[in-house]
Amino acid sequence: MKFNKNFIFGVAESDLQTVGESLARKNERSEESMWMKFCESKINLKNETPGIAISRYERTKEDVAILKDSNVKHYRTSISMSRFLNRQGEINKQAVIWYTQYLKMIQKAGIKTYVTLYHWELPQYLMEQGGWLNKKMAELFAQYAKSVVEEFGEYIDVYFILNEPWCSSFLSYFLGIHPPGEKNLNKALQVAHNLLLTLGLTVKELKSKNKFIKIGSVFNVSPFYAQSNDSKDLLATQYGDGYHNRWFLDPVYLGKYPEDMMDLFGSDLPKFNKSDFELIQCGRKMDFIGINYYSGKTVKYNKEKRLRFETVIPEGSLVNDLGWPVSVAPFAQEGLSDVLSKTYYEYKNFGLRKIYVTENGYAMKSVWDGKSTVINDENRIFYIREHLKQMYRAITLGVPVDGYFLWTLMDNFEWAEGYKPEGAFGLVHIDRKTLERVHKKSFFWYRDIIKTRMLK
Repeated sequence: MKFNKNFIFGVAESDLQTVGESLARKNERSEESMWMKFCESKINLKNETPGIAISRYERTKEDVAILKDSNVKHYRTSISMSRFLNRQGEINKQAVIWYTQYLKMIQKAGIKTYVTLYHWELPQYLMEQGGWLNKKMAELFAQYAKSVVEEFGEYIDVYFILNEPWCSSFLSYFLGIHPPGEKNLNKALQVAHNLLLTLGLTVKELKSKNKFIKIGSVFNVSPFYAQSNDSKDLLATQYGDGYHNRWFLDPVYLGKYPEDMMDLFGSDLPKFNKSDFELIQCGRKMDFIGINYYSGKTVKYNKEKRLRFETVIPEGSLVNDLGWPVSVAPFAQEGLSDVLSKTYYEYKNFGLRKIYVTENGYAMKSVWDGKSTVINDENRIFYIREHLKQMYRAITLGVPVDGYFLWTLMDNFEWAEGYKPEGAFGLVHIDRKTLERVHKKSFFWYRDIIKTRMLK
């Protein structure tokens, strides 16, 4: 399998997971993020906060040199609202200085930058004003997005508006795993709606200012498979797909929420203005979407569950070190190939023109003796190879996938998993005591893939 010369191979990161919030706040007097507050309140995180992360703030030159050495020419990162804006809504000039220097270094290394404008880095003071429950966030965010483009436009090649709105809504307000850690379906649905409004308004504002700007947004889309051929288990896959995928993609491309899910959500649905969907239906204005994908989901019907389904892991499944299923043949269905094909053919007639795989990676605990210069991670190489094969097959079937961003360059702060060793996704290991960078075998394997464009 050989990828064409124009196919994009990259890596993805986010600001909060790498920079070190405490370091940035000390030097920039920037705002506290909602994650710092949330992590400090969670016993299970054992006070593991993004305070130090991997100290990118102080190790910029070292890390850009590693990025350049990887052969990567396309790099996805984010700008943090918590750093960029102060609580008066003004631009933090000290943060602008750091970002400008960083983005210049990347550009000088011959690497194109793809920036996510919201990768969950909400300032705590905005969370205290209601966060994404506050409909006013849409206008505030759109103005923030325009300011980012004005400040850094000469260094940024592509923009992603939001990262995984499912996580910012359902995972945060219904499942209680991300901040603010609530379990309220009505609030989750209101947040989801406000995020979609924000997406629509931001696309409109940015495109009206510069019709040539390259923008899209990132969704964590998952394929759903029934545990059995029973009609109720098949219904469970429909509900899973609606809850996780269609609730976000249908309004963006079709201008409406899926009726089956509106019936299922019932009295938990907040009130929506019909005029909102004129703004939300922005799919034709976007140049692409990003799909973050890690695993497929097998489900069965469960009438006791609020959404009438539950996720199961079939016996004999491969899993990563976080227990997430690995959807590769012959152990399971080919999840990435399925989700790329399904997404494209469902929405191609409604404006979907191009797809990037914006995240895909394998969580695995590193075993390092403190001396070796390379850490073995064959399971990660297997995972990446099999998913590149799946993506290649989808491309041969006509799915316009233009790029693949591996998650991630370096082990980092893995959100609700903190710095759990099993939650490490990087091509480069970070020793938590010394912050020393140690390459993994996958770093060199992926570097060769980028160079040769050949998958053996």
